[in-house]
Amino acid sequence: MEAEIKIYQSCWKNLWLILGCMLFTVGGIYMITDESCRLVNKIIGGWLGVIFFGGGGLWLAVTTFYNAVKRIPYLVIYEDRVEQYVQWKAARYTIYFADVQRFRLIKISSSKQIAIDYKRTHFLKKMKSKTTSGIVKKLMTFNFLVSGAIESIYVSNLSMKGEDICRLLNEHLKRQDESEEKPS
Repeated sequence: MEAEIKIYQSCWKNLWLILGCMLFTVGGIYMITDESCRLVNKIIGGWLGVIFFGGGGLWLAVTTFYNAVKRIPYLVIYEDRVEQYVQWKAARYTIYFADVQRFRLIKISSSKQIAIDYKRTHFLKKMKSKTTSGIVKKLMTFNFLVSGAIESIYVSNLSMKGEDICRLLNEHLKRQDESEEKPS
């Protein structure tokens, strides 16, 4: 029996994102205080920039600090499943290897993600479920059109490389498939 594998968010990678947000926030504040700037630019470039990047940077800073202090892993890989920490719910989202066909590394713009290719039966069950809201179904459809998978795991800001995580997940998936094929 293999021990669980815990993967944490990288504080350094998140720090770079926070600094980028601060830069855009300072630019927004400059636009707001600049007398020669038009009102439309102040509202769109200034206030929206401060709200979006300032709020996003603050959220990222607080959650990064909280997760680092509490030692909350973003991903925990077990023998039969992987659990992803969902920050705003303070709960784990479980993905069972029995429901997955394969994991694959994808890149959307500059963000690395691991696409989760579910088995057809689980895919249909998820899309037809009455507990899945209409908005979530539309987001899953959009994700499928963009990446070929209804769900993915964001791995750009983790302490382990995305390629290594994807390899680990596929190894666990292969072991799970082999154990299901063995007769009792």
